[in-house]
Amino acid sequence: AFVLNAFPKKAQKAVGMASPTFREMCGEIAMGPNGLGYGRVCPRDGALNCSIVDACPSSKAATHFVSWTWSYTLDEFTSALRTLLSGRDLRRIFLWV
Repeated sequence: AFVLNAFPKKAQKAVGMASPTFREMCGEIAMGPNGLGYGRVCPRDGALNCSIVDACPSSKAATHFVSWTWSYTLDEFTSALRTLLSGRDLRRIFLWV
């Protein structure tokens, strides 16, 4: 799953921290020229520069909504997801974060 494997590595590399909060990483991974959606066309409005969710590989209709507050660390977030998803068929689960 992108959010448990590739995304943490991208976030850690972007900010140079092992477990940044979303607030600490958003300027490097969510907004501006370094953002994951920068330079991509938004599938909903056709405008240039889309959200992270639209930039993720294999984006599909969400089966679950997960909230990530700006002060939760990357480790807290991924640990909670691992608990939520434990024993489930990850091929059938698509998160909207």
